[in-house]
Amino acid sequence: MVLPHITICLCTCRRTERLPPLLDALAGQETAGAFTHSLAVVDNDPAGSAGPVVRDFAARSPVPVRQAWEPQPNIARARNRALTLAEGEHVAFIDDDESPASDWLRRLHSSARRDRASAVLGPVRPRYRAPPPGWLLRGRFWERDEWPDGAEVPWTRCRTGNVLLRRDALEALAPAFDERLATGGEDVDLFRRLAADGHRFSWCAEAAVHEDVPPHRCTRRYLLRRALLRGRDGLRVTPAPFRATASSAAALPLYLLLLPPALACGHHRFMRLAVRIGDHTGRLLAAAGLEPVRSRAP
Repeated sequence: MVLPHITICLCTCRRTERLPPLLDALAGQETAGAFTHSLAVVDNDPAGSAGPVVRDFAARSPVPVRQAWEPQPNIARARNRALTLAEGEHVAFIDDDESPASDWLRRLHSSARRDRASAVLGPVRPRYRAPPPGWLLRGRFWERDEWPDGAEVPWTRCRTGNVLLRRDALEALAPAFDERLATGGEDVDLFRRLAADGHRFSWCAEAAVHEDVPPHRCTRRYLLRRALLRGRDGLRVTPAPFRATASSAAALPLYLLLLPPALACGHHRFMRLAVRIGDHTGRLLAAAGLEPVRSRAP
């Protein structure tokens, strides 16, 4: 009997110090005899920094490793390139700043069989390199939404940081990721188009990965910069851009008025409101054709 095969797709950029343990963890995934797996690694650093690391790992890996270099900094192009290397019925995506448990892939595969969904997503939980500021923890800025096991996930909340996808669903899109979305939003856009084609997405509560959060991501500057980019990218993928722009234009003055009372209620509430203002500001600036922030810091 030929077992199902899963390709784990990993796109990396300038995080070579974290690659060896991540590659070890991905190659060493438990399968319980239910499937086989391989790795497809795309280096999206113009300098090709990951190439030697991946080649060294491939020479000793217990599973097949295919690699490619995408020199143009564009996460959508890198993900599409990874898909050209993929084999099997399913592909899994994980980010290069995340760490999976040894049973991560097995749990995603088991949920995919149970739920018969086109995609199965799992939790992404923060792992701080150093103790973060108290306001950041109270504001839960790096905590993401989670659902009960087996729940259906709306496309607006889907990402590719921890997901198992059916390859045939992706191949029908051609290309899977819109390469005009070079710096973000390409994954939400993917799920929007899949949902429009009638595909369903489910949640696997036990397939968690941990996201590395370095100290520079725990600053006000980083969170506000990230919000401006998220607002810009959100406008690019929304099916109703005019309505979204009008909503932001109405919300922004109110949020600005609420800033002083929010500060009196605690710095974490002030920052949560400031981040919302950043989201709406990014959307409005994008609608006006302005991009004060073009790329996110690593």
